[in-house]
Amino acid sequence: MHSLDLITLNGTQAGADEFFPVLVFVILQANPPNLLSTVQYIKYFYEARASGEASYWWNQFVIAVQFIKTLLASAGSPPAAAASAGSAPTVAEASPEPALPTA
Repeated sequence: MHSLDLITLNGTQAGADEFFPVLVFVILQANPPNLLSTVQYIKYFYEARASGEASYWWNQFVIAVQFIKTLLASAGSPPAAAASAGSAPTVAEASPEPALPTA
């Protein structure tokens, strides 16, 4: 059984088009700490191990994170303003992804 088989919308099976906005919303609401560095770590050390459906879902997650970064950057939310307001760091405060060491 595929994960999307569990999701139904108005009696019909939902697809990736319905899932992606929900994934973006959940990531924004969860605001996980160290999200970007964790994604970078997994991409560097474990991404090649994923295959099949696991690879599909990992890529959906990475694309959602990239979408959020682009969305927040285009909204012009300056990182310093959020930090000075006393709020917790968010995806918007992400600096460019660090360069990984080359082998």
